Amino acid sequence: MSRTWFGKGDNHINYGKHLPEETCKRISEAHKGKVLSEETKKKLSELNSGEKHPFFGKRGSNHPAYGHKWSEETREKMAVAIQEQQTIVVQYDRITGMLLAEFESLKAAEKATGVKYQGISRCCRGIRPSAGGFLWKYKGENECVLE
Repeated sequence: MSRTWFGKGDNHINYGKHLPEETCKRISEAHKGKVLSEETKKKLSELNSGEKHPFFGKRGSNHPAYGHKWSEETREKMAVAIQEQQTIVVQYDRITGMLLAEFESLKAAEKATGVKYQGISRCCRGIRPSAGGFLWKYKGENECVLE
């Protein structure tokens, strides 16, 4: 084995190890606000284009999970997990603050109203004041809508 092979892949000294949370935060803070030059951006783009991209050709029968069938038990577990993650969303009138509707999930609210679920979510989290001309809240969070 050549010397260049040592320290690469699973022979690397940190292979399989995880950095402490504190170290990850320090590295993250050090990289925030860093601006890459156009030349660097172009190089990175070329490195991940076409056949060099890790997911190139991983569609259809070439996908690693192609043809995989989930067992009935696993499908039931996934359905339960999804149900637990869903949060009831409440729609209020923007002017009067009256309750208009209740939906079992963001997606159900989107289907019924035509308002994008991302906007509804941002409104529920307080990032946006309204979405689609309505006020939105997660059920049980803040019943008093108008200040």
